[in-house]
Amino acid sequence: MPPRLKAGGDAEATRFEVLGEAEAYRAGVESLGAQGYTVMQLMQIVGERNVRIVPDVAVSGNGGSTGLVDGLLGLMVRDQSTKQNAKGD
Repeated sequence: MPPRLKAGGDAEATRFEVLGEAEAYRAGVESLGAQGYTVMQLMQIVGERNVRIVPDVAVSGNGGSTGLVDGLLGLMVRDQSTKQNAKGD
């Protein structure tokens, strides 16, 4: 197949793929609304890429303690736990 013909076919396939995605987005927005569809897409990406939303250790300075020290201790405990779990596997 000549390169020019192949490039034209590839371009046409890409165009149809993009048009299909655009139609799917339009249908999603129509059924859920723009905000709802956007939230759904974001949560799908968060789930697929294992993005962490909640931190492992929360640091606060209330109760008279030093939040930074508590946070560092929490990280150390987490790291130790992770190492022990890895050895046990």
